[in-house]
Amino acid sequence: MLLDQLRNSGVGQEAQRFGPGAADLAGPGGDDGGDPCIGLGRDIGRNLGAGLASLIYVLTPEAVILSGGISAGADLFLPTTQAEIERRVLPSSREGLQLLVAQLGNQAGVVGAARLALQSLGH
Repeated sequence: MLLDQLRNSGVGQEAQRFGPGAADLAGPGGDDGGDPCIGLGRDIGRNLGAGLASLIYVLTPEAVILSGGISAGADLFLPTTQAEIERRVLPSSREGLQLLVAQLGNQAGVVGAARLALQSLGH
């Protein structure tokens, strides 16, 4: 279902424009049958992992929590993101690091803002 949503999105339609032979999008040796949407998920995962690697070195967080609209497609890019972090960040700098998807998904920002507003009112 999620893969169908990605295929029908503007990004998915643009990726499908290249057709099933878009090996550069699907990645070498992939088991995705050349599906450009899965390849696009891998590209997103690699890029996100590269960006997070820099932040992990600077901030040394215990956890990175992905929320908002991106969290809906986590199953398409999260394994690649994790692999990219493991490739780029020394084990001693990522020891105990958790890469998580927010349980509230796309509603996380709204719920957080509401809670902050309630706290400022003393509730």
